[in-house]
Formats: sequence, C-alpha cells, structure tokens
Amino acid sequence: MSETALRLWLYFLASLRLLAVYLSLFDRQWFEKYYALAPEKVNDVFGRVFASWTSTTAMLCIFCASNITSRPIYIATLGSFVIAFFNMSMELLVFRTVVIKTAIMALVPAGVSILWMSVGWSSFGRSTSKSKHG
Repeated sequence: MSETALRLWLYFLASLRLLAVYLSLFDRQWFEKYYALAPEKVNDVFGRVFASWTSTTAMLCIFCASNITSRPIYIATLGSFVIAFFNMSMELLVFRTVVIKTAIMALVPAGVSILWMSVGWSSFGRSTSKSKHG
C-alpha cells in the first residue's frame, strides 16, 4: 500500500469536503437537494452546523495526510470516517431524509477510507514518530 496514494486520497477528500462547506453555507438549494426527502428540515442553522462538522473533518484529513504516522491524528481521522458512514447510513435507512444517490456520495468515500485506513493501520498509523513530511 502506498503512503503517497493515501495522502493524495486524504487531500482529495479534504478538497471535496471544503466544497461541501461552501455549498452548505452559500447554496441552500443544493443543500435542500442533498436532503431531498426532508428539505423542510434544512435551514440556515443546519447548514452552519453541517459546515462546522465538515470543516473539522476536512482539517483532520489535511492533518492526517501531512502527518500520516501520527497515531492520534490517524485514529481521529479514521474515526471521523466511521462517524460519517454511520451518520449517512442512519439518514438513509432510519430517518429517511436522503435518497440512495445522495447517500452514496458520502458512503463510498467514507467506506473506502475506512477500509484503506484500516488496512494501512500497521503501516501508517502505528508510529508515534514525526512524519518525514510533516
């Protein structure tokens, strides 16, 4: 498994998350489409909370990509993907606020990241030493 590929993946996801932050703050129609089965529940406060969470997870991706061998950052980033996967699964299956097409936009990146980071745990996430790139 390539350390460089995982770093690039995390930077890519961070950029997608930052785009989602922008859209959630400044394009309410996009955000209402995202939660297509419950657009009446989307409001400005919800958008700001979503933007805060998503900004935090983007920051984690950037920190992890920059410090791939930092155990605490690796665990926090992996945990953020687990939370995102669980949250979107709940929105799809329990709360029924999103359609499958929307859910896939979150579930696939989170699922791939969970698998990749879990497999890479022994290679990347086990050291407490400082990364050579960070």
